[in-house]
Amino acid sequence: MDNYELLMTYCFELALKAQGLTSPNPLVGSVIINNGEIIGQGFHRGYGLPHAEVEAIRDAEINGFSLCGATLFSNLEPCCHRDKQTPPCTDLIIKKGIKKVVVSNEDPNPKVSGRGLTTLHDAGIEIIKNILPQKGNEINKIFFHTMKTSLPYMHLKAAITLDGKMATKNGESKWITNEESRTEVHRLRKKYDGILIGKNTLLADNPSLTIRMGIPSNGKVLKKIILGLPENIDKKWNIFSESAKDVLFLSNLRPKNEDEFQVYKLQDTHNLKEVSQKLFELGINSILVEGGAQILSSFIKQDIWNEISLFMSPTLFGSGISWFQDDGLERVLKAKKFENINYSFLGKDLRIDVKR
Repeated sequence: MDNYELLMTYCFELALKAQGLTSPNPLVGSVIINNGEIIGQGFHRGYGLPHAEVEAIRDAEINGFSLCGATLFSNLEPCCHRDKQTPPCTDLIIKKGIKKVVVSNEDPNPKVSGRGLTTLHDAGIEIIKNILPQKGNEINKIFFHTMKTSLPYMHLKAAITLDGKMATKNGESKWITNEESRTEVHRLRKKYDGILIGKNTLLADNPSLTIRMGIPSNGKVLKKIILGLPENIDKKWNIFSESAKDVLFLSNLRPKNEDEFQVYKLQDTHNLKEVSQKLFELGINSILVEGGAQILSSFIKQDIWNEISLFMSPTLFGSGISWFQDDGLERVLKAKKFENINYSFLGKDLRIDVKR
């Protein structure tokens, strides 16, 4: 790696300190160097809080360093628009006499989208871009996806056996995977705005849908999204243990006690494009889908997914509930095949990650 790549990698590391905490904003880290030394660093800590570039500039000034002639690194193009909670970073960068800005990715937000770099260039600042852009894309995959599609990023997750079952024939599923896998799932939850399950999973398991297993939540409360609607909603369900206002139901029906809960009406809850559009309208930009076989299979068959994570235990159930349900194929050539796959071990469990 050259120095640009090393310093951009450090920006990525800083950005990831706030993973799961900045939605709907991107993950951004920033480093400032002058005379070959790092004089300031920072990252965007949460929505409505100062941007990474501002944090890095403040850090340098607090420590008594001059910014005149400095180089600022940021994994995302500095913002230039004013219709938001914080002022434009470009104005501050220009004001402080910074002479070079190095970025990984341009901001896909149409309010920025190259305008930030153009503003800096027009002020006489040297611009270098596309430093490790693929890594930058990966870190902000959720932000880039929502900007491009106006739909939430959908990550499907299932715990399965070696023979592809997610429950016994009697519906028992706790616990298929080991503690390391379950801890990793809670770490995964923290990255997303909400968790989606179906009403059958709600009634069968009475889940909490919280961040646990020793993973610090940093005050984050996940949105609990229930697809479908029981006849009556019980306030004693575990999903209400943190905050009732963060529990929402999507249904074409109405419960008898609907006035006490958040119920959003859809024309067709089986149409997952409509479901996704409604969730995005509600400000939910990323979702971990932890439903049963019917829910997971529907998302895949309707092609409403961005990522799939399977946590596979080295056990066999034989007869049981398969995690993916379909009428099946007559020919191998028609099988759905995936190319972007990663494998990792969690103890004796195997984690398989599939991306679009």
